[in-house]
Amino acid sequence: MHHIVRHIIPTLMLTAALGFALPAQAGSFVYRGSLNDRGAPAQGQYAFRLSFYASEFSAEALMPAITLDAVPVTDGLFSAELDLAPMLQARNTVWLQVEVGGAGGAFVPLAGRTALEPGAVTGGVCWDTTGNSGTNPSTNFIGHTDNQPVVFRSNNLIVGKLGPFGLGNSLASNVVLGSPVNTVGAGVYGGTIGGGGSAAIYCGNNGDQSCANQVDNNHGTIAGGVGNIASAYASIGGGESNTARGAYSTIPGGVYNQAGSNFSFAAGYGATVRTPAQAGNAFGDGGTFVWADSGSALPFVSTGPNQFMIRAEGGASINTTPSNAALTLVNNDATRPLLRIYNTSTDNDDGGAVRLTENGDAFSGGFFKYSSLSNTLSIGTNTGSVDASSDVAKIVIPRNGVGVGIGRVPVTNALEVEGSASKTTATAWLANSDARIKRDITPVDGALDTLMRLRPVTFRYTDAYRAAHPGIVDQRYYNVIAQEFAEVFPNAVQRSGEFVPGAKWAPENAILQVDVHPALITAIAATQELAMKSEAQAGRLQAENAQLRQELQQLGQRLEAIESGRRDSRH
Repeated sequence: MHHIVRHIIPTLMLTAALGFALPAQAGSFVYRGSLNDRGAPAQGQYAFRLSFYASEFSAEALMPAITLDAVPVTDGLFSAELDLAPMLQARNTVWLQVEVGGAGGAFVPLAGRTALEPGAVTGGVCWDTTGNSGTNPSTNFIGHTDNQPVVFRSNNLIVGKLGPFGLGNSLASNVVLGSPVNTVGAGVYGGTIGGGGSAAIYCGNNGDQSCANQVDNNHGTIAGGVGNIASAYASIGGGESNTARGAYSTIPGGVYNQAGSNFSFAAGYGATVRTPAQAGNAFGDGGTFVWADSGSALPFVSTGPNQFMIRAEGGASINTTPSNAALTLVNNDATRPLLRIYNTSTDNDDGGAVRLTENGDAFSGGFFKYSSLSNTLSIGTNTGSVDASSDVAKIVIPRNGVGVGIGRVPVTNALEVEGSASKTTATAWLANSDARIKRDITPVDGALDTLMRLRPVTFRYTDAYRAAHPGIVDQRYYNVIAQEFAEVFPNAVQRSGEFVPGAKWAPENAILQVDVHPALITAIAATQELAMKSEAQAGRLQAENAQLRQELQQLGQRLEAIESGRRDSRH
């Protein structure tokens, strides 16, 4: 049925909302609407007199008035069937004057005439605003049969367009709502603009661009905002002056963001994923995610594909609020680690690295990394090369847990140092030596004889060994020969885990290392032996000296007696 609905307010506090519905048969119309009597929904039977004029103010009616008597009105709603003359049905526009009469009362004209389009009604293009029934979606619809958009207006301004199908495509139409200047590009299909847009010119980085929302490629979507541009399969939620150029790229909102490559994401203020042209390659920075805060007016720009970039001057956090650090992590689950970093490559020595670099350099500075090639955790520095080849490991911990290396990979001991080690004070390394943790305590006997079996030497390291350990200076060193030392202190010599350079890795070619501590303790015992021997010898010498002094004294006395006898004989 054809519905033309109109709200009118008559005198005497009588109101009606009137409409024409689709004809049940040719020339037959249903006249329906709502009626208020003195501010309340009308109830009972009323009469309606309908007069049709050629213009809003013409004095002569086009045909005799049609009177509908005893029309039931229930809760303010009514419906009545009437026939329109063919001459009215053929006109593009007629003006309807309505008069309403109560039971037994005179007709009261409603204020003003209403323009109707009987031709449009009989052409089957109008719908009842209170709903239709008995329709066939293949023949009854709102829209066009030609390739033109369906346009919606408010205050005679375009507020929405549906279609047409781009390039004759029957699978996806265009939907454009919001400002009249919003557009879907020529030949584009499947484009959607949910609203927003403006005819003003204040968008763009310099404030001199159109604020219309634009979809310039198939299946692009813009939900709202102003000055936004979406390309193929790209989505923009809103905001201002955002551009989603990459296919399947996303910008949820914000200002001055650019998702310039396929599968990219940009949000916030000035987040920028470069386009292929900006990146200087065919794919641009595809797959990159960029979030930028409002702390800087400068754009936050990607530098490569598949990046995850965040600019947050106030700090970022996970499982907590930001602290005074750039990133704060909190683990609320003791059954899992706080952070896991690992390398999926088996031929890359840098995949598991955390680098602390200077001024944004890729490698210059320090590093903390796990190497999947050597199975070691290391902490070290890099002098500033373009790759990890200049990494110098300062502390090395192998995965097998053998120990910690300073400047080297430990292979035998809990702590192994490449080169020399020093302390700030002239004291020895401490060792637990409490009597309460010892048993089978015996003195060191024959210490002096033991020391005499040792051969202290000076020497230089071989060129091959120094090549394996570049930090060794070519100079004379002091030590013992491990093989000789083992004959005296067999428990103080062990394999170092290294092998003689150039020799087969076999037990007989293992480089031996010595613990000279037994020699030190033996030297103390030997010193004590010497002291005891010296003390005994000194006692013997003292006794001998006393005896000699006594004998000398006796000899002196005898000589004195002899001399005294000689003197007496001369007198």
